[in-house]
Amino acid sequence: MAATLISDLLATSNSNSTINDETFWSRLNEVKFIHGYIASFSVIIVSELGDKTFFIAAIMAMRHSRLKVFAAAMFAIFIMNTLAVLMGMATTVIPPVVIKYASSGLFLIFAIKMFYEGCNMTDEDSKEEMEEVQKAINKKELAASIDYERS
Repeated sequence: MAATLISDLLATSNSNSTINDETFWSRLNEVKFIHGYIASFSVIIVSELGDKTFFIAAIMAMRHSRLKVFAAAMFAIFIMNTLAVLMGMATTVIPPVVIKYASSGLFLIFAIKMFYEGCNMTDEDSKEEMEEVQKAINKKELAASIDYERS
């Protein structure tokens, strides 16, 4: 694809005409999308490796068909990645000032929400939160020990 894109570019530049061929621009946009998709996919894969969803998938693979769990996890990453790339492409259309204020507003809303929940948390709620964290750590250790025993 890149070779045809370059050959189209050279052909149009050699003929001293402007680049207005629709196939050229559609290929250029496709290359940008694929490049963004691969970059986004790489970042998501690296950032998800130690995430709890990774361990959930590992536990699910122990209980269910590995192929089905793998296919479902890859499909979920595909959907998440596609949305990320589309949102990234949307930033080229939306004015930067709108993005700046929208992201600032969302950050402020979530900060206020978390602060409110933290202030209104009872001792019982904090104990439940601590138990959930402890369970997650135990599951992580269990998955790591099972993986260690298999190797």
